[in-house]
Amino acid sequence: MNNIHHFRQRGYDLLQISLGIAIALGLMVGGMALFGQVKTAGQMNDIVRSAAYVSAEVRLMYESKPDFSDISEFAGGIGDEAGSLHGSEFAEISGIPAEYLVNLQIGPGRSNNEFALRYIDVNPSTCSKVGAFIVGYGSQAICTIPEGRSMGELLIYYTR
Repeated sequence: MNNIHHFRQRGYDLLQISLGIAIALGLMVGGMALFGQVKTAGQMNDIVRSAAYVSAEVRLMYESKPDFSDISEFAGGIGDEAGSLHGSEFAEISGIPAEYLVNLQIGPGRSNNEFALRYIDVNPSTCSKVGAFIVGYGSQAICTIPEGRSMGELLIYYTR
């Protein structure tokens, strides 16, 4: 009789198995949520860092000029024909690391005393967070999500 009782104590009952599965699923869902937050924070840091580098470089390039009026439209910008700064003449002249120039364009502002940085394919939550952060430093940021797209565009205007 003791042999049978001992044999029954070796396994797990349904409650213990269910609890173990629930804990495992909770850890997986929590890990995925945390990954999303870390990814958003990383993209935000990349945009803020590249905006600081590129805006400082543009101001330096136009230091001797009265305004930014000769910055062309975004189609060409200071970048290549597609407008991207990645691998452009601007990237070579400025010495800014190429990873800061991906999905970034430079173009004219709303007046001759402004220029704008446009980030393409930005996560909407990152877009709004960066916009709020940048505004605190005296620049203006506008975040838009084109119709039919899941990713947004971030325009940051800098004045002289």
